[in-house]
Amino acid sequence: MVTKGTLLEDKGCGVTVEHPAGSAFQEEPGEVHNVTNGGHEAVKLYVMQLVPLDTPDFTEVDPPACK
Repeated sequence: MVTKGTLLEDKGCGVTVEHPAGSAFQEEPGEVHNVTNGGHEAVKLYVMQLVPLDTPDFTEVDPPACK
């Protein structure tokens, strides 16, 4: 959940989603996910991970198949 600022999520293939303060989003397993600060103030967000025990924090995935 984004509580301050604006987060830009690059989903690949030229698709970018803006997440302003007050919004929430989720990541799906195997999904390309890259976020950056979309504004001039610091972004603050809360993250909850529901994953099996001993799951790595970072997983390499293949780039999306763009059409």
